Amino acid sequence: MVLSVATAMGAPPWASAASVSPVDRLPASATAATVMTEVTSQQLSAYLLEWGPRSGPVLVLLSRELAQTGPESALGAYLSATVRAMAHELDARATWTETDLDRLLTVQLVNPRLFVEDVAFRYQVVALLRQGSDVTLTAGLRQAMLEGLNRITGVDFEIAETVAAAWGLIERSSTSRYVAPAHSSDLVIDSDLPIVATVLVLTSQFIGATEAERFLEALESIAPERDILVMADQAMAASLRPTRSPRTHLLLTQGRGYSPWPRDPMILARRGDGGVSVIVRPNEQLGREDDSSLGRLLVAQLPSELDARWHEPRWQTSPTPFHNGQILLTRDHVWVSVHSLEWAILEHMGLDRVPVESFSTAEGIDTYLDAAEAAAAQLGQLFDRQPRFVHALPRSGTAEERSAALWRLAGGGGFDLDSLVTIVAADATSPPRAIVASVDGGHELLQALSADDISALRRTYGIDAATDVLASLTQTSSGQRASQLAAFLDSVADNLDSAGFFVRRAPVLLAPTSMLADQPDLEHEDFLIGWNNVVISAWDGGHRAESFASGIPRGDAAAIEVFRAANIDLRLLPPLTSSVIRNGGYRCATNHLRGPRTATAPMSADGAGAR
Repeated sequence: MVLSVATAMGAPPWASAASVSPVDRLPASATAATVMTEVTSQQLSAYLLEWGPRSGPVLVLLSRELAQTGPESALGAYLSATVRAMAHELDARATWTETDLDRLLTVQLVNPRLFVEDVAFRYQVVALLRQGSDVTLTAGLRQAMLEGLNRITGVDFEIAETVAAAWGLIERSSTSRYVAPAHSSDLVIDSDLPIVATVLVLTSQFIGATEAERFLEALESIAPERDILVMADQAMAASLRPTRSPRTHLLLTQGRGYSPWPRDPMILARRGDGGVSVIVRPNEQLGREDDSSLGRLLVAQLPSELDARWHEPRWQTSPTPFHNGQILLTRDHVWVSVHSLEWAILEHMGLDRVPVESFSTAEGIDTYLDAAEAAAAQLGQLFDRQPRFVHALPRSGTAEERSAALWRLAGGGGFDLDSLVTIVAADATSPPRAIVASVDGGHELLQALSADDISALRRTYGIDAATDVLASLTQTSSGQRASQLAAFLDSVADNLDSAGFFVRRAPVLLAPTSMLADQPDLEHEDFLIGWNNVVISAWDGGHRAESFASGIPRGDAAAIEVFRAANIDLRLLPPLTSSVIRNGGYRCATNHLRGPRTATAPMSADGAGAR
C-alpha cells in the first residue's frame, strides 16, 4: 500500500478515485520536484482552498526545499503561481470567509511555524510575497491579505510595508522619506497656531462605528477648513459615511494594533521650508508597541494632494524619549511634572524603579531631583524650549518636609498630565493662564447633579442599570487615590498661582469601571471624567479649546464658564467614550498639524516665575 502525503493527514476514506486530487496520490517519498511535476499550481490551489487542514505535509515538504533553493528558484515561482491562483479564485467569489483567508495566508507563509521561528526563512518568504504580488486583485482582497499578514508574529512594520508597496496598497514607502534627526532649532513645533490638520485613529477594536460617525460629523462642522486624517481598519472604514467631507481622508491601518491615542508617539512639526516633519519617539510603550510605527504609516499613506501641500513630509526618530500625554507646550516652554520624566530619571540613575526608600534623606532627594532636572533639560532640547515644572521641586527645608512634599507629588502618578492641567501662554490681552483639575470641584459637582444629569451620564457611558451612579461616583472620588490626586493638584495650582498665572479650577471625577455594563478588556479600576484634556489653538483674536463633552450637562456648562473666565472659548464635541473609559481624552485621541508661523502669527510669551 502506498501512503500518500495527504493520507498521512487523514484523507477521507469515502473519497472516490474520481474525486481524489493529484495531491492525494502523491507518495510518501515525494519530493518538491515530484509535486511540481505531478500537481499543477492550479490543482494545488484548489486542493489547499478545499482541504486546508490536510495541506500540512505538502507545505512542510515544499518549505524545506524553499529554505535550500530560495525564492528565485523554480519552486519559488511555483509557490507564487499557487498563491495567485488561490487569490484569484477568492476574488472571483466576491466574498470570502475568514477560513478562506486563513488558508490563503498559510500558503503565503509556506510554513507558518518556520516563518515565525526562523528569521532567514521569514525573509525568503517576504521576497516570495513581493514577487508573487498581483495588483489586478481587488483592493479589498489585497487589504484583507495584508491585514492577515500583520497579525502574524514576526511581521514587523518593515516587512508589512515592503509587502504593502509590492501589492500597491500604499502611496509610497516611508523608508524613502526617512531623514537623520535634525537639530530641534531646525524644526518648528507649535502649540497655539490654528490647526490645519487633525489625525485620528478610529478602529473597530476600540471605537464604535456610531460614536465615530457622530464625532466626525461634529468635528467637520466646527472645523470645515481643516483636513481630517482618519486611520481606520477595514471594518471601521466600511462603516463610516461614504460621502464624507472632501477634506476627510481615510487611511487604512492594515491590521496593525494601533491604540486610539495618536498624540503620544509622534510630533507633527514644520521644517524651515514650511514642509512637514513627523518626529517619532524611540521608546516603545508596553502594550502599545505598534504605535511606534504610526508616524511612518501616516507618511506612507498620506493622500497625494496633501503630500504635495505638505512639501513631501519626512520622518525622523527623536534622539530623546517622550510621551506627549505627559507634556504641555506653550510658545516658549515645555511644561512637565516629575511623572512626565520618570522613564528618563530612572535611566539617568541606572534604576528600574523609583527609589522611594531614599526619599527620607536630603541626599537621596537631591539625587532624584538632579536626575529630574537633567531629564527635563534633555526634553527641552528636543522641543527647543525652556523646561518648567508645573509644581515646585522640594529643594529647601528639612529632609522630613522635603520628603512630605515629594509624597504629595506622588498623587499625580498614573495620570497623564494633559488630563489634569491646561496651560495657555500670555497674549496681548491676558496673563498666562492655567486650568487645573479639582477633586473638591468634583465633589461640589456631584452634590449639584440633577436626575437629567445622571440619566445623561448613564446613556453616555453605558452604566449598568442596577448601579447607584451618584453613590458610586461619590465613593470613588472620595477614596484614598482621589485624596492623593487632590494633594498633587493643589500643589500644582499653588505653584502656578505663585508664578503669576491666572489659575482657575475645573471639576474632575474618578469614575469606577465597575459601574459600566460592558467592560471590554479593562484592567484599571477607574477613569477620569474631567475637562482638562483639551487642545488649544489661536482663534479669532483669542484662544479656542476643543474637547470631548463629558456626558454631564451641568459639568459641561460649568467648564465652559471656567474656560471663559480664562478668556478661552471651549468647544465640546461628542465623546469617544470607548477612549475615555480607557483614560484617553480628546487631546490623547488627536494629533494636530499647525499652520506655518508667519510674521503676523501670534508670538506670545509665558509668564515669568520660578519653578
